[in-house]
Amino acid sequence: MRRKPAVGGGTIASALSEARASLKDPSRPFTPHALRRDRSLGAAAPVRGLPADPPADAAAPPTAPPAAPPDEDPRQAAEDRALRAAARCLANVVELDSSAACDVLQRALAPWFGTGTFNSRDSVGRRAVLAALAAALAHDDAGTRLAVSRETMKLLDGSRDLPGDGETTLAACRAAFDVSRSPAHDALFFDEKVVPGLVRYAARGAAELQGGSEEHVEALVYCAGALKNLTNDEASLRRLAAAGVAGVACDLARACAARATTRHVARLAAQAAGALRNLSGDRGALKPLEAGGASRALAALLVPFEGDADVVLHAARALAKLSLHEGTRRALHGHQAGLDALADALRASFDARRDDPRRSQAAVRLAFGLGNLAAGRDETRAALADRAPEIARLAGRAARDFVDDANDEAAEQLSIRLVRLAANAAITPEVGVAVATHQAVAILPEALDAALRRDCEELALNVVSCVTNLSYYALEGRARGLFADLDAICVSLLAVTVHANHEAVSEAARAFGNFSRDEDARRAMRRLGVVEALVLLLGHPARDVVFAAAGALVNAAVDGRDVLWEHKAHEELVAVVRRAGVQDLDLAAVACKALHNLLLDAATAGAAAELLGGATHGRLLDTLGELVAVADDDDFLAAAGALRTILEE
Repeated sequence: MRRKPAVGGGTIASALSEARASLKDPSRPFTPHALRRDRSLGAAAPVRGLPADPPADAAAPPTAPPAAPPDEDPRQAAEDRALRAAARCLANVVELDSSAACDVLQRALAPWFGTGTFNSRDSVGRRAVLAALAAALAHDDAGTRLAVSRETMKLLDGSRDLPGDGETTLAACRAAFDVSRSPAHDALFFDEKVVPGLVRYAARGAAELQGGSEEHVEALVYCAGALKNLTNDEASLRRLAAAGVAGVACDLARACAARATTRHVARLAAQAAGALRNLSGDRGALKPLEAGGASRALAALLVPFEGDADVVLHAARALAKLSLHEGTRRALHGHQAGLDALADALRASFDARRDDPRRSQAAVRLAFGLGNLAAGRDETRAALADRAPEIARLAGRAARDFVDDANDEAAEQLSIRLVRLAANAAITPEVGVAVATHQAVAILPEALDAALRRDCEELALNVVSCVTNLSYYALEGRARGLFADLDAICVSLLAVTVHANHEAVSEAARAFGNFSRDEDARRAMRRLGVVEALVLLLGHPARDVVFAAAGALVNAAVDGRDVLWEHKAHEELVAVVRRAGVQDLDLAAVACKALHNLLLDAATAGAAAELLGGATHGRLLDTLGELVAVADDDDFLAAAGALRTILEE
């Protein structure tokens, strides 16, 4: 509440004083004096909605009020008179300036806060107060409207069954929502301490809705809408989360999912999901969101509201943000119902993407969220196993759209997210084999070519990663799907080996490493110049690239020694061993394995020194001796020992 000027000595103060006295002494007759306010200094005007009274110096003598009916309790009669007096005071709020209005408001309602008497029975006075509050909720000043809304909700806290309660609370919530529509008013909600009342009302409404009552849903929509609008202010997110907005938004989402029956419930679901979307973007709100079960609550909205584009989009945006954090991600790991809800919503949104841009946006975010979840745990990937054909279909269709239309930005974003989802899910064999052998993904080499041509680095990287993961399991039985045309995929990956992004180059080398386990693939690699490219990559500045290239050459050396000798692979591999040294025994070990396989023929002929050249042979032996003397890595020691045996024969 803002600072209020003192109000005293006037007719309002007198009326309030007499009202309070009547509550304390029910036997005392009470007739309120004329209620006035000064429009300006020295001027007087009648109260809006009340007849004009004579000037104070010409006032008629007071008359006693009519006696109470015999069966009416004297105290109740006194309370009713006091309420009618309060209603007259509240009527002034419509005409007073904002600071004075707030003072009148608090003074008029204070006797009934915390007493329980206001909400204990219906009366003419109570209805008059409600009518006056409804009028005051239309005040021109935003701060005053908020103050009236706050006091109204406080006064009616817990009251549901008396006449006028629902309509007045609805007006209070609507007023709060209307004020919240302007970002300039955000601070008022904290200055006037309105947020706690909105949170309490929303929490009670969520419980009632969960229990089956939809009587007050419309007011709840405005209440949740006001809270959602406040979450658009990034500076206020943590304060709102601390005030309980995160938890109550989760409760509202769950209640809506359980009672998705009316248009108002759908509107409420959109407001709750929108609030969670905004809160999920602030790290300070993550703990309340995790405690409130935000991820599962949002997932639960996707099924009953699958036909509501706004609800699905808000929920998808929130889930995408929450999927970035392990704490909020944990709730959905292996949660079959939640993952099924996301997958179903993804399919439906993708299939409807041409009809509504919101559906396309939702599909992008749902694919992103599922991709993050699939990257995390085996149990989540296993839960998606039955979805493998669907994932392959969506990734393939998005890639096809990207290839066919260079200007379709939505297709590009969908391709990036869906191919990444396929790549992450394919870490599990059941998913990897099913996706790799699906005809829809045969488009990926073409999509990779298009991505490189259009400089779409993120899509290119995701396609290469997807190919790497798929090739780990599915190179055998390649009658259809991604690996039906090995030449096409090899040529596409070969272009990546000269890309400036070393992560993409590393992934391409890893893919060739998987290919090299297959005889037909090795033959294609030699024919298309892949082996030569791998030898060149041994001199790459990025360690991961060198490691992946050396790993691919381990298998390539089994039946492609002539090509390796031709391109002096032995010199590059010896240099790798020497550079790696004891600081990187893993890299040294894989280079030793590649050299061992390259020199297998020489072992039987005792010609290692001749093939390597005397100087190179000597340097390699000396290096291995030095490393073996200090190394404690079993894999390196085994590889170095086998290589030394060949070199020393």
